[in-house]
Amino acid sequence: MLFTVRAKPDKTLVQASISEKVLGHAKKRGQNYKLVWGKRATTGASSSVEQAVPFKAPLLAGGELDVGAVIGNRPLVLVFFATWCKPCLQEAPHIQALYRKYSPKGVVFLGVSIDKPEARDKLRTDVRKLGLHYPVALDPDSSVLGKYATGKSKGIPLTLVFAESGKLLYQHGNYQPGDEVELGRVLGSLRFD
Repeated sequence: MLFTVRAKPDKTLVQASISEKVLGHAKKRGQNYKLVWGKRATTGASSSVEQAVPFKAPLLAGGELDVGAVIGNRPLVLVFFATWCKPCLQEAPHIQALYRKYSPKGVVFLGVSIDKPEARDKLRTDVRKLGLHYPVALDPDSSVLGKYATGKSKGIPLTLVFAESGKLLYQHGNYQPGDEVELGRVLGSLRFD
């Protein structure tokens, strides 16, 4: 079965959010989908990340992070974002609050910025303004995002929670105020030794 959703190109952000929610069911079941934006169309086979995928990425503060070393040892929260994304900036303080609550219990939080290299100074400024204390990895070509985004969607913000084993527990995109409540419930359901 092929699911098709048509959207007007003048409302891309809102339509993208609605389209992703409508098509989410098809994607989870591995069914084919088609998004039509004005005269352009994107088609593809659906997929969904079920396990954390190891990757290495440079950190904004310097050095490199190896996510492969975390998988299998500790729960992991990945938050894909960019400084030009308003919903991302709205979500960030909530992620920081959850970081303060759950990082002492062993949950690893990692922000992954898809900002281009020329926006690095703005990224540093925004991270400081938002008071983010969790590490921020750099993904300017969205190659890491491509490993975690479902199907052909590369939308942000995208938040994922993986169990200590690396199994996906939670995935959510297109932040709306209040979404952090469910994220908090998922983190609260983890077992801490």
